[in-house]
Amino acid sequence: MVFSSRLRALAVATVAIGFAPAPAHAQEIGARFGATLSNIAFDTPDLLEVQARVGWVGGGFVTFLPKARVGLQVEGLISRRVIRFLPSVDDTLTYLEIPGLVRVNVYRGETFVVHALGGGGFHYLLSASESIDGGDADDVKAAFKPWEFALVVGADAQLKERWVFSARYIYGLTQVYQASDDFPATQRGFQFTAGYRFR
Repeated sequence: MVFSSRLRALAVATVAIGFAPAPAHAQEIGARFGATLSNIAFDTPDLLEVQARVGWVGGGFVTFLPKARVGLQVEGLISRRVIRFLPSVDDTLTYLEIPGLVRVNVYRGETFVVHALGGGGFHYLLSASESIDGGDADDVKAAFKPWEFALVVGADAQLKERWVFSARYIYGLTQVYQASDDFPATQRGFQFTAGYRFR
């Protein structure tokens, strides 16, 4: 399928960020992969009953000024978010995510470093599908806004200068649905990942 080919190309492009040549001061380059836990918060809480479901996220990152007290981390990720509308309707949203994060060193030991992370993310919707009772998925991309801005906060722990374990919270700032007057809502989510720094 044409869409599958485009999605694979985008996934390769985002992971390639971790391998692309970088300026001399961009000394940390790597990749990370893990799980998402996503939800939708409606302005009218009892409009629909929603349950967060587990999805996945993966891609590459580049960290500028990694040894400084304050640095900058830029990422290119593909995320698959799954949201259930009770009792049995599942929406699956696939995004290209580009977070720009300030990274603050809060603890540095001989083999263990902890950073606080905070900033914003631009998320572009690649696909959206909906299935009922586990049946065939229908394309519902037209019902959603094509992009999202979000606040991102979290922390990561780097072990032996190579392995990176991260947890973060994503707070959507923009409307989810095209019919936002009828269904005013924003997205919320957690990401838990493990990664490896190549250099």
